Formats: sequence, C-alpha cells, structure tokens
Amino acid sequence: METSSDSRHIDFSSLLLNLHKERKTGVLTVKNKRLGLTLYIKNGVLVHAEGLDKEKALIQEIARRKDLEPKQIQELLELREISPHSLGQTLTQRGMISPSGWDKFLLLRAKHHLATAIQMDMGQLDFVETEPRIPPVDSVNRDLVELLLDTIRELKNQAFLKKFVPGAQSCFGRRPERGDLEAWLPLNSTEKVVLAAVDGKRTVEDISSITGLPYEVLYRIFYLFLFLGLVSLVEEPGAGKPEVECAEITNLYLDLLNILETHFRKELGQEFDKTYDACIKELTGQSKALFQGIDLLSLPHEEATNMICDRFMEGAGSTNSSLVLTTSFNKLLYLMIMRMKKILGAGITEKAIQEMLNMVEYLKKYRQDVEMLDYINGNLKDYLGQIKS
Repeated sequence: METSSDSRHIDFSSLLLNLHKERKTGVLTVKNKRLGLTLYIKNGVLVHAEGLDKEKALIQEIARRKDLEPKQIQELLELREISPHSLGQTLTQRGMISPSGWDKFLLLRAKHHLATAIQMDMGQLDFVETEPRIPPVDSVNRDLVELLLDTIRELKNQAFLKKFVPGAQSCFGRRPERGDLEAWLPLNSTEKVVLAAVDGKRTVEDISSITGLPYEVLYRIFYLFLFLGLVSLVEEPGAGKPEVECAEITNLYLDLLNILETHFRKELGQEFDKTYDACIKELTGQSKALFQGIDLLSLPHEEATNMICDRFMEGAGSTNSSLVLTTSFNKLLYLMIMRMKKILGAGITEKAIQEMLNMVEYLKKYRQDVEMLDYINGNLKDYLGQIKS
C-alpha cells in the first residue's frame, strides 16, 4: 500500500523551513539503521554536510587526471580519515584542484547529502543549537531553502516521487494557511505557473495540457510543493484519511520501538530477537492479528508501515478508528518495557523511556498532531512511574 503523505517527511520539511525562517544555528542529524547524515547550519545557511563519503571518488578522479603515484594517493586517503577538514586546503595548496573546483565539489556534495536525506527512510531527526566549527575552506555557505529547492528540482527518482504524486489523475489543492510562504520562497517561473493552475479540481493531466509540461516534470514540481506544504492531495470526503492516519501513527511508534531496540541490543545482542518474539506471542485478539508474522524492527521502516496499514485497513481501519492501532502498539511497547526492566533492571529501562519522552517532546515543536503526541506522552510517563515504583 502506498500513502500520499509521510509523517517523517512532514517532520523533516517543517524542521528545515523553521530553521531557515528563524535563522537558527546548530547541527541537524538525520539517522536510520543504515545511514547517519549531519547538516551544519548557521543563521539559516547550510555551512557543511557530512556522513557520505564523496571524497574518495574525488581523490581517485584527481589521481587519474594528475597521474598521481600510489604513495600520493594513499597519503590523501589517510588524510581524509585522520583530518577530513584538511583535505580541501591540502588539495588547493598543492594545485591538485582549483579553489573554484573545490567550491563546486562542496556544493555538489551538499546537494547529494540533502537528496539522500530527503529520500532516505528516516528513523530519527535531531537538532542541537551549537556553533558549527567548520573551517572556511570546507564551508558551503548556501541559503538552506534555495539549496533545498535546487536539490529537489534535480531529483530523478520517479519511483520515489510517485509515492507522493500517485499519477496523472492526482488532484491537488492550495493550502491557504501556507500562503505566507509563497512570498519568500524562491520559486522559479515554471513553478509559479504550475502553482497558479492548482485549484483543487484540475488533475496533473489537466495541468500538463495547460502548461505543456511532461508528467515527469510535474511529479517533481508537485513533490516540491508537497514538501514545502503549499498544496495537499485532494480526495473524496473521508477517502484516504484512515491510511494516512495509520501511516503517521505507525511511523511514530516504530521510532519509539527502535529506541527500545537500541538499548536492548546494546546489552543483549541477538538475544533481543527472542525477547521481541516472546512479547509478540503474549499479545491477544486484534493486537496479535495486527503484528504476528511481521518483524517490525528488521524490515525497512516503510515496508513495515505498509504491512501494518494493509492489515489495519482490512480490519479496524474500515471503521475509521485508530484506537485499535494505538492500543495495540501501546500493549507491545508496555510488554517490551516490562521485560526490559526484568532482564536489564530499572536504570537502563528508565533511560530508554526518558529518551522516548524526549523524542515526543521534540516532535511537539514541529508536528500538528499534538493531541496524539500528548496521548503517547501520557502513556510513557505512566510506564515510567510503574518502573520507578
């Protein structure tokens, strides 16, 4: 099952726009089980990005062009490991790359990091206000939103874009509450023409006929609008609401379960899998039917979400009730917390619950579903009280 919105993208886009608008300074991390990216921001400007190894390919290209000896190549590779922020200065001082060439590399590198962050299966977002300590030679110093828009404009992954823009018959409406964004967002002339054609009735096919733009281009433009919160997918009254709500709830609880897993595995290793299986077996009724046979913590985030929501829509979802879903996740969370206390003790368990509480409080700054977050926050505080008693 595909969903037209993704709560983690809502978090990410809202956070980036907020950091830019408020001219924040600090370090933003985007993590999942496979990747960890770090964006350094100063006064709403992207200073630096790291987490992906793009330097090795650059060194290999320089070695080919400059006909470097193996010893020289090895020296540069070691420098990249020991003192990565010295590489640019070394390369420019030795004449291996021009200052403008290095600046171009930093820009492409920053775009690659942003594109990866946009498309990755995000497990955790975190922003810490602190002064980035990046040397001038390694600083990109580009407007965060301008760079973000340029990155989205260059996305070629049609399969990814279609998760948000299902096809030519998709219809979008303007979000009046976001009208203030249009005044300062650097949309180009094509994007402004497309946005002006959005009326809640015209499909992508209609707008393609009006503008002459191919679907592939419009999918990217509408994804950009969705990312910025300028438009929303128009559906029949009530249609799609349970699926979207299910995906958002499931993503949130999977993030909480991942925190528990991290603390569990640190102490138990592979024994954690047996503990998790035991908790699933303890579930009964609808909760058991919802989770049994799905490895929530090993599957990619999106795949696990789709499987849960498919089951939800076949059962309780048909009544548009999210109570079964939230109750089921709370039961699983509670069983794992109680087993964690029994196996690892109260101290480690309290630390894990506090980390979950911190995540929920952090999300409340950038999410609109505060009622749901308050509900989860209350349950976690109740569990913490039981652990301490």
